[in-house]
Amino acid sequence: MAGRRDELTDTAADAAIDQACRILRLPTIRDRHGEIAAAAARQQAGYKAFLTELLSLECDDRETRRKARLVSWNAMTGKPAARPGWSARPPSRGPSGSRISTSPRTRTCPPR
Repeated sequence: MAGRRDELTDTAADAAIDQACRILRLPTIRDRHGEIAAAAARQQAGYKAFLTELLSLECDDRETRRKARLVSWNAMTGKPAARPGWSARPPSRGPSGSRISTSPRTRTCPPR
């Protein structure tokens, strides 16, 4: 009976993690949390090490997806890649079609 209760708890936990990751838009954590948890258990890693690994993977994947979006956007518009430290995002437009921002480029914060 105890094994069955643990299984339900794991199933419920996986469902809760999946739902929370969808709401928070954390696709890498949603897809890989089980794999990383198993590896952490094998290595007898602590909670902080497990969490650090998950968050590092999410950050790395986000950076990869961001670069792919920039390359795609630049290829679509025919514009060169932005200078380092500058966003290649097109200027925002208001409902009337006019620019919201007076500057065509916005400075992005460097990673900490």
